[in-house]
Amino acid sequence: MSAVGRVTCANLIGNATLQALILVGYQGTGNVIDIYVYNNITSPSPTQIFKLQNLYKGDARISGYNTIITAEVDQDSSDNKNAGGNNELHPDLFREFKWSNGAGTFVQIAFPGIFPVLTRYQAEDDQQQVNQGHQPWQISASMTAQALVANLLKWSPDSPATITRGGGEHDVEAAVDVTNKSPGGGTIHVAMSRLYGKVSNIWVSTAVTSDGMSITAPAAYERLVSPANVTGTSKAVGGKSGTIHIFDHTQTDIGHADVQPSQGNGSVTVSYNTTFKTGTQEGTVALYRPGSTDGSIAAAVIVKVLLG
Repeated sequence: MSAVGRVTCANLIGNATLQALILVGYQGTGNVIDIYVYNNITSPSPTQIFKLQNLYKGDARISGYNTIITAEVDQDSSDNKNAGGNNELHPDLFREFKWSNGAGTFVQIAFPGIFPVLTRYQAEDDQQQVNQGHQPWQISASMTAQALVANLLKWSPDSPATITRGGGEHDVEAAVDVTNKSPGGGTIHVAMSRLYGKVSNIWVSTAVTSDGMSITAPAAYERLVSPANVTGTSKAVGGKSGTIHIFDHTQTDIGHADVQPSQGNGSVTVSYNTTFKTGTQEGTVALYRPGSTDGSIAAAVIVKVLLG
């Protein structure tokens, strides 16, 4: 038996009219929900313009960007595959859909964020936590950059961070350089912005670059399919030019390939395997270059993408 769980109205298609986001739940299905969006909601016969079905332990809401953001369980993800039972499964797949006049419906888009979260759904949740006094490091540009290198590159959490542009309490943009203290370590440049451009909001890292390295393809927010061709540049250090990694929605490495010195200015094909088989997810492509001594990551370039 189905039942309407929640109805939210907002301007979702860019004109003066309102649309309705409707969540429908099903009894006895482990909290499976379907999502529908209707236009012409004041008419006797509203028009369905979007649907998304079978979101396990799912949720959907309208974002501060007037997009539809969703949450659901990816049962085969690295976070959920070893869960002891249904009660231990938790939503870990988050998607975002924006109205497209050309398509006449909502299409999936990528949130610009790379860290501390990949998706707008998570960013809005984090903002609520910060508003309640939790995770205060997320309102510091330098501390957010240090958390990025600790989590994504496995550098020391107290790696020296220098703000090179913006980053103040009245700024909405920032650039931060972070240096690896390990022998042979290098420096990365982290571009950041405030969520929704509000000075009271959290910092979100949107790009990571390093001198002498680049990813020229795929472009930011491009949709990939496996095997993916990654093109860029990387200067060889100690006979190694680096490794290309594909990371999924849980920041799990789902495919990688070494860049040989002869390929330092060329293209590498990377095969990957996603656990979410019924749609597209947000992820990243990273080029990591090892240090000259201990093999740790010395420099990196990270690009946000959609993974099909």
